[in-house]
Amino acid sequence: MDFPTVVRNIARTAGVAHAQNAIRAAQGKDAAKWLADHEGISRRTARRWMSAKAPASRGSNIITAAGVLAGATGLAAQVLRTATGIDVGTVEVEYDGESQGTRSVGYNDVSDDMLGYLDTAARDLENHDLESAADAFSSAVMHGYEPGLEDTLYVSDYTSGIDIR
Repeated sequence: MDFPTVVRNIARTAGVAHAQNAIRAAQGKDAAKWLADHEGISRRTARRWMSAKAPASRGSNIITAAGVLAGATGLAAQVLRTATGIDVGTVEVEYDGESQGTRSVGYNDVSDDMLGYLDTAARDLENHDLESAADAFSSAVMHGYEPGLEDTLYVSDYTSGIDIR
């Protein structure tokens, strides 16, 4: 699975809080105004939708609106920012563009070092720089597998899919 597919799959796991944060990241202080205009609702209702106690019945509206505004990259960025664990199963790796076979990485709790890489990947996703985001995400995965390997090996394919917790 190539990285753009990984991003789309991560974005599909976004919840309401991720969507709200994606809207805020894209619109700043005008997030509720944008949501009101997009959904054809009052600004007061939009502020309620953007609150921590958003109506559960409007969750899909909020997530869909965030997808329209921020796209898969914006939603995936917010999911990465709140990740506590990553399960990538088996990955194909490269060194200097040459295949080095596969590694069974499996599940890893997100460490402080991994969090730094994930924050970088999220920022790059928001800036629509998929190549840099792929590098940072690969570094997070390889660091979780074995600290220091992120400087040597690059994940070229996510063969087992990804589960972000």
